This record gives sequence, structure tokens and C-alpha cells, in this order.
Amino acid sequence: MTEHREVVVTNRGRGGSAVGLVVGILIVILIVGLAWWFAFGPGHVSQPATNINVNLPSVPANPYQSP
Repeated sequence: MTEHREVVVTNRGRGGSAVGLVVGILIVILIVGLAWWFAFGPGHVSQPATNINVNLPSVPANPYQSP
């Protein structure tokens, strides 16, 4: 008995891999651009400076000793 198999080969052209490469590069550029925007660019939210200076009154070494 002979087994008959039919094989169909479809040629999709050469544009498939090139389009995927271009789309991949654009996605990488977009991700790097967004990372820069939020880390260093105008989207960066800086924390305000919190410089707190407190001047405490002087206290004698022995509080029960009269000055």
C-alpha cells in the first residue's frame, strides 16, 4: 500500500521578518524613551528639600544646680 501525502508550501515573501524587526526596534526605542522621560526628563518628580534646623535652648549639666 502506498501512502500519499500532500505538502503545501506557502511563500509569504520577504517582508515578514523585516517588518517584525522594524516593529521590534520601534518598541525598544519607545521603552527607552519612556524610561528616560520618567527617570530624568520633564516627567521626573523631584522630592522637595527637607532642611530642618532646630535650635534647642541650652540646658545646664545639672538642672538642680542654680546658675
